[in-house]
Amino acid sequence: MAPANRVRFPRLDRGDLGAFALALSYAVVFSVLSLLRHAAFETHTFDLGLHHQATWNTLHGRFFQYTLLSTDGYDPPILLGDHVNFILLLALPFYRLFEGAETLLVLQALVVGSAAFPLFRVAREVTGGAAAALLLVVVYLLNPALHAANLFDFHAIVLAAAFLVWALFRAQAGGSFSLAVAVALALFCQENVALAVVGLGISVFLLGRRRAGIAVAAAGVAWFALCFYVLLPHFNPGVGSNAFSRYREFGATPGAVVLGLLRDPSRLISRLLEPGTRDWLLSIFAPFGFVPLLAPQILVVGASELFLNLISSFPFQRTIDFQYTAILLAAAALAAPWGTRAIARRVGPRLRLHPRRAAAIVAGLILVCTIGFQVVRWGTLRILAEPYRASYRVTDHHRRAPRFLSAVPPEASVSAQDTIVPHLNRHAIWCFPQVRNADAVLLDLSGGIFPVSLFPLRGQSPEASYYEYVQRLLAHGAYRIEDAADGWLRLSRARGLPPADAIRPGADGGPPPVLFRADVQIVEAPFLVPASSRMPLVVEIGNLSEAVFFSRAEAPTAYATGVAAYWIDPATGTGDDRGERLWLPARVDSGARATIRGEVTAPAEPGLWLLYLDVVTERVARFSEKGSPTASMPVTVTSASSR
Repeated sequence: MAPANRVRFPRLDRGDLGAFALALSYAVVFSVLSLLRHAAFETHTFDLGLHHQATWNTLHGRFFQYTLLSTDGYDPPILLGDHVNFILLLALPFYRLFEGAETLLVLQALVVGSAAFPLFRVAREVTGGAAAALLLVVVYLLNPALHAANLFDFHAIVLAAAFLVWALFRAQAGGSFSLAVAVALALFCQENVALAVVGLGISVFLLGRRRAGIAVAAAGVAWFALCFYVLLPHFNPGVGSNAFSRYREFGATPGAVVLGLLRDPSRLISRLLEPGTRDWLLSIFAPFGFVPLLAPQILVVGASELFLNLISSFPFQRTIDFQYTAILLAAAALAAPWGTRAIARRVGPRLRLHPRRAAAIVAGLILVCTIGFQVVRWGTLRILAEPYRASYRVTDHHRRAPRFLSAVPPEASVSAQDTIVPHLNRHAIWCFPQVRNADAVLLDLSGGIFPVSLFPLRGQSPEASYYEYVQRLLAHGAYRIEDAADGWLRLSRARGLPPADAIRPGADGGPPPVLFRADVQIVEAPFLVPASSRMPLVVEIGNLSEAVFFSRAEAPTAYATGVAAYWIDPATGTGDDRGERLWLPARVDSGARATIRGEVTAPAEPGLWLLYLDVVTERVARFSEKGSPTASMPVTVTSASSR
C-alpha cells in the first residue's frame, strides 16, 4: 500500500498539455516583454533594483544587504528588515548562471505562468470539463491586472499569488506534503502573505479537508507572529516593517488597527465608497464577469489583501497598475470555477444543456468579458495599448547606455538615476539625488526623474529641482563630467566629499548656487530682412553661473541650454511668446563662452520689429525670469515683393 502522503499525478491528457502550452506561452511572452522593458530602461529602483541588489549581495557573501533606502541619518540594515523575502534565496542558483536583474524578471514570468497548470486542474475538477477549464485559464492569463503586476518590475508578492494557486490545487488533490511545500514557498515570499495563507486554510477547511485547513491556517498565524514580532523588529530595530506606516492612520500596531476599525467601521465603509476604490474593484471583478463573487468560500484567500489595500494610505494599492492586487486576483481566478459551476447548474437544465457544455458556455462568456472590458477601456488588450506598447521599444538612446555603465569600475560605489539602478551590480548603490560618498554618478537627462518628483525643492517644479540637484554636484566641485552624450551623463568624484546639505533630497537651506546667469550678445545680424525669410544670426553666450550649460548633443530632449529668439512689436509690446530656439553647439562650463550660429524666421508682417534674445534651459527656466540680462536689436522687415 502506498504511503498516505504520497503524491499521485494522473497521466497527462490533451487538456493537461493544453494547460502546459498556455503556461509556457505566457512565460515566454512575458519574459520577452519584461526583458524588452528592462532594455528600454522602463524598470526601476523600487523594486527591481532593490531586490536585485539584495540578491546579488547575498550571492557575494553579504546576506540580503542593500543600500537603496539609505537617507542622510538612516542606513537600513538588510532587506529582511523591510520585507521578509526569503524566497530570493531560491534565485541564487540562477544568479550563478547570470547575475543580472534579468534573472529575476524571467523567474517571475515563469512562476506566474506556471499557475496556469494548477488552475486548469482545479477548474476541470470543479466544472467537470476540460473546455471550461482551459477557457478559465485563458481568462486568467489575459487579465490586465495580472499583466500589470508581472510587468511592473519584480515583486515577491506576485510569486506568492502563483504559489497560493498551487497550494489550493494540492489541497484539492489531497497531497499533504506538496501542499506544505506550496504554502512554505508562499510564506517565504513576504510577511503579509501569512494572512492570505490563513484565508487559504479557511478555504481548505470549507472544501472538506478540515485537518489540512486548520494546519494551513495555523502556519499562517505562526508565520505572521514570527515576522511581525521577531524577524522585522530584529532586522530593523525600532522601525519594523517600513510598509506598515501606510496603515498607521488606523492604528500603530496590527492589533490596534483591528480594534480601531471595530470601534469605528465607518472609516472603512467610506473608503469603500470612494470613486477610486469602486473603479479598482470593478477592474478586478468585471474581467471575470463578477462570477467569482458567487464563491466566497474561495475568495476568502484574498480577503486579507483586500482589507490591507482598503485601509492603506497609499492610493496606488487601490489600482490594478501595480503588484498589490496579485493575491486578490489569484483568489478571484480560483473562485471563478466554482462561480461558473453554480451558474451552469442553474442555467443548464433550463436550456437542456449538459453540465459540462453549460460550464464551457459560461466560461466562454467570461472570456468575452475579459476581452471586452479591455477593449472598452483601452481599445485593445491592455499590454498592446499605450503606454505599454511604447515601453517595449529599445532605441538608439538605450543602446548607448553600456558605454556609460561599463566605464565605471566594478568595485566603485555608484549613485544612479532610478531607471539605471536595476542595471548595476554593486555592493553600494544610491538612488539619485542621494549621492552620499559615491565614487561615480550615472544619470540620464532624458529619462524619468523619480524620486525627485516626490520632494521637489521649495517653490520649484520637479524638473527644475532635478536640474538643480545635478548642478549642485557640478557647482560644488566634488564631481566632474567624464562623459556626456545623448542625455547620458557620467560623473566621477574629483576631490573630497560633497557636504550632505549640498545634494540631499529636500535640502534647500543655505545659499543655492547661481545657476541661471549668462551674458548674451548679438555678434552678427542684418537690420533689414524680407518678411517670413530665414534671418542669419550669430550670438555669443558667456556662462556667468556656477552651472554647466548642456548642449542638445548631450541633452537632446531635456535640460539643454540655448537662446530663445522672440519678435516684439515695439508699438504694442506684444509678439510671439514661443521663442525660436538656437542651441549651444557644445557644453559650456562655468566661466566659458560659446558662439551660436543659426537662423530665425522673420515675422510675416512688414514693419519695425524688436528681436529679443533670452537664454533658456529647456524645461527649467528662462534666464530673464531669474534676473539674467537679455539682448535685443531693432530689425526692419520688408514685404516679400520688395526683395
